[in-house]
Amino acid sequence: MVTLAKVINLELSVNPSNPVQEAVDVVLLLVNTHPGRQRELLQQIDMQIGEALAALDKASKKAADEKIDAELSEPVK
Repeated sequence: MVTLAKVINLELSVNPSNPVQEAVDVVLLLVNTHPGRQRELLQQIDMQIGEALAALDKASKKAADEKIDAELSEPVK
């Protein structure tokens, strides 16, 4: 099968009041412009999201630990 058209650039308009669905729609739109590579692309996106979540968890834990340390170092009144 010969592809007659190819998407080179996309211009998108998204509604930030519904960020999850908008992000999903954009990801699926982009992934589906690469037939045969959808699984690979979704796996790479999944890995990037996992890394971003891990970084957020680490930062949150660090902030909580620092708060506890600060509270423990305060003199008792």
